[in-house]
Amino acid sequence: MRDIILVATLGFEVLVGLLLLGTSIFSFLHARRGQDIASITFGVSFLTLFVAQTVLIFIVTRTGFPVLPSDHTLVYLPWYMAGSYLLFSLGVFGSIFLSGRQFVVFPVPLFVIIAIILGTGFVPGFFPGFPDFAKNGSWIWFTTGVITLSAALMYYLFNIKRKEPFRSKMAISLFLVCLMAFILSSSAEETTMWYIAQVVRLIAFSMIFYEVQTHYI
Repeated sequence: MRDIILVATLGFEVLVGLLLLGTSIFSFLHARRGQDIASITFGVSFLTLFVAQTVLIFIVTRTGFPVLPSDHTLVYLPWYMAGSYLLFSLGVFGSIFLSGRQFVVFPVPLFVIIAIILGTGFVPGFFPGFPDFAKNGSWIWFTTGVITLSAALMYYLFNIKRKEPFRSKMAISLFLVCLMAFILSSSAEETTMWYIAQVVRLIAFSMIFYEVQTHYI
């Protein structure tokens, strides 16, 4: 039974990772076409989250081997994933808020540096010890939800102004990401609400991928 759950979890996370990578690639293709340069920032946000997803998949895979990840890795993992989603939400928000402006790409190097710093947290001793995420980390998910909700509302307002169905669907998908973050900010892992959040996450990123690649074609 444990092996079945591991395979199902791995397959789920791989699917989410492919959606993130695909969205990132199509966003960069948008920019290459000469469309809104904000697509670069949008794409980097998804690429950053894809890297975090890859790290998660690697750790999930290792749990099936006799040598389990270290305690430090297991304690830091939820902080890393939540921090990556927070960085992702800031990137998406910035790409929408600064859409059409050339300096929208200026934060990209900063995002990359922060993503690298987040990754170094897995090195034992690089950062001081981390407290239990379940008791002290919910604020990161809550902040991510607030920022993502702001991005969703901006998409909705752009839709009212420009009457583009694409933007209304993107608003719905980002609202789902916001819902996922709010659920995770108030629910412990392995609860019914936690599983609901994972389903919402898959639906949200599936919608975003579909809309981005359809809009490109």
